[in-house]
Amino acid sequence: MKKLFVFVAVMGLLAAACSSSSSADSCDDVAQAGLDLLQDALDELGGMSIEEVAALGEGEQPAAFDDIERAGDQIDEDATALGCNDAELEAYVVDRVDTLTADGPVAELVLAQLQSDPGALFAP
Repeated sequence: MKKLFVFVAVMGLLAAACSSSSSADSCDDVAQAGLDLLQDALDELGGMSIEEVAALGEGEQPAAFDDIERAGDQIDEDATALGCNDAELEAYVVDRVDTLTADGPVAELVLAQLQSDPGALFAP
């Protein structure tokens, strides 16, 4: 059960990252910003143990994740302002998910899941 909670917590952070650049001029810029933010989230997770990730649900999250969430909100705003649709953003990210890298057991687990079903980030 603990593994399930950890996975759900991590996927929630990544979904926030993906649903999320400031100064985007096109929908491709927005999608790339989302992909970059996913990489940032994976980088943060790479330095965490499973126990540290599990503890995220029990207290305050690290400031880095607050920054990721704020950046995600900005990306959402940019996508809305540019009239980007979810299908084109999803296609961009799905086509490029193999460019993401992970270091550390938690990040590697999350990346493996993302690569096996990248569309899951966009599921309601």
